[in-house]
Amino acid sequence: MAILDDNGQPNWIFNSARRKARAESEIIGLCKGILADNIVNESEAKFLTKWFKANHEASTTWPGNVLLARLNTIYQDGIVTPEELIDLHLLLKQMTGLISVNAPIAVNLSSTLPLDSPVPPVVFQDKLFCITGALAFGPRKEAEELIVGRGGKFHKSVILDLDYLVIGVISSRDWKQTTHGNKILLALDYKKRGQPINIISEETFIDAVFGTADKGSEDLIISEETIIDAVFGPADKGSEDL
Repeated sequence: MAILDDNGQPNWIFNSARRKARAESEIIGLCKGILADNIVNESEAKFLTKWFKANHEASTTWPGNVLLARLNTIYQDGIVTPEELIDLHLLLKQMTGLISVNAPIAVNLSSTLPLDSPVPPVVFQDKLFCITGALAFGPRKEAEELIVGRGGKFHKSVILDLDYLVIGVISSRDWKQTTHGNKILLALDYKKRGQPINIISEETFIDAVFGTADKGSEDLIISEETIIDAVFGPADKGSEDL
């Protein structure tokens, strides 16, 4: 196999991992840009389809593979309906986390796409929990104490025996991408292989803890202190946030 191609560039095999990581970051940025005016039109859907053709690596990993599958479904009959554009709009908001939380668009939010639907019941007694991302309601240590105080157990990593992965509203500064990190990717991989891991939002977790099932996610306000912690990181946070 030739090391360089006809243009003097390294053979794509040798830098595929780097190209894939770049494409993963770029697709999230594109989605946020499209959502800036809170409208998704047909020309933007066509642009995304063309972009995937030029960036095949993005279609081989989550969440790019989910988005491409949706685009393929939309264009299967050659007609883009208003309902399909609304559905695409919702998917982009789920990917970027810009779906239900009262926060500035400049803040990097967690993707809601990995969350289980329908929302599973949350049981604490003898169940193992893990948390990823920054929590809007307060420090992660408080959430750990709430879990243990209700008979649950806490683990800092995603493992095969995990029962619940709680995704904080705000993305961690240490995540692989601005909307998701390795814990989420690992949990999704375990679920794909048949492990019964529940992936829930911070809102669902708070509802289960305080019994506020009648409250909607719009009641979860992100404080300035939480944003500062998420951007600059409190001193006690480490690589376990990955």
